[in-house]
Amino acid sequence: MLALNATIEAARASAAGRGFAVVAGEVKSLSEETRKATGQIREIIESLGSQISHLIGETGDAAARAKGVGDGASKMQDVLVTVEDGFGAVGKQIDAIAGSAGENLSHCEVLRQQVKPLGMLRPR
Repeated sequence: MLALNATIEAARASAAGRGFAVVAGEVKSLSEETRKATGQIREIIESLGSQISHLIGETGDAAARAKGVGDGASKMQDVLVTVEDGFGAVGKQIDAIAGSAGENLSHCEVLRQQVKPLGMLRPR
């Protein structure tokens, strides 16, 4: 608009306005460059907005994956605790069996000692 007004005023001023016409031409050229630059800036801002939206989406996906990994790790920990408890129970049973076997061995030794004199009674 400014460039158009300057062109009109330059035409009215005829010969005296030739310098003014040059300035008007430059103003018109600058306004066109400004319009193009404004369009480029708008495109850049829109692109950045799109990229930011994409990054936010990716961040949300990564957070969901991290939560899933954390949940999986928690479940694994629960399984390991269960396995550890199972090993503890098996260890107690093995200790009980070993204790019973030791008692049985003691009883066998007592029985052997009691039966030994009977072996001396047999005929030769």
